[in-house]
Amino acid sequence: MKKLLIIVITILLTGCDYSEKSLQALSERDIPKEVTMDFEVPRGIYGAIIYESSNDDVLKVSSYNIEVFQQEDDVEVTLTARVNSRLLNFRIKVLKIGSNPTPLEKVRIAFSKLEFNEVVEEDFYLPAMIDGIEFFYTKPLDNRYLNYEINEKENDQYLVTITRGVKEELIAFNIKCVLMEENNIIEERYFYISGKIKALA
Repeated sequence: MKKLLIIVITILLTGCDYSEKSLQALSERDIPKEVTMDFEVPRGIYGAIIYESSNDDVLKVSSYNIEVFQQEDDVEVTLTARVNSRLLNFRIKVLKIGSNPTPLEKVRIAFSKLEFNEVVEEDFYLPAMIDGIEFFYTKPLDNRYLNYEINEKENDQYLVTITRGVKEELIAFNIKCVLMEENNIIEERYFYISGKIKALA
């Protein structure tokens, strides 16, 4: 009976520690320092993260989407991430009405404009730049992603060629988006998109 009790307590403690690793995995890069528009926050890799705002009139938490309400002046708000009893606080400055998008927001806006068909039936192009943001593409290092190639950039776009005669297979890209100013990297973010290759003759 004593051994069983020890095992149960150990499992419970381990479970708590495991879910709390979501906070350890939460990086400052995941939470913006300045914002002018709504943004999303990570759900948690090992366990669900709960978020709370110190000022709902400026930053309102709606599950994992954070609504931004700009004011006449810049306002600093604390966004708290919580898993069980562990807390992690982030200071976020909501820029005043009329402020330009932040570098991170510019990158995210550009990525949102990337057009990609989830079902691919023929060779296609991917843009090398959107709204001044440079896009770089690589394939995942996985044997499931062998039947297409990303060719060298030409005329501000990349040609993606599909191997003919393949069965329906997966297609995916790791994307690095970079905002450059005077040859300096101002913002750099990574994204991922995926889809399927329809069987081609």
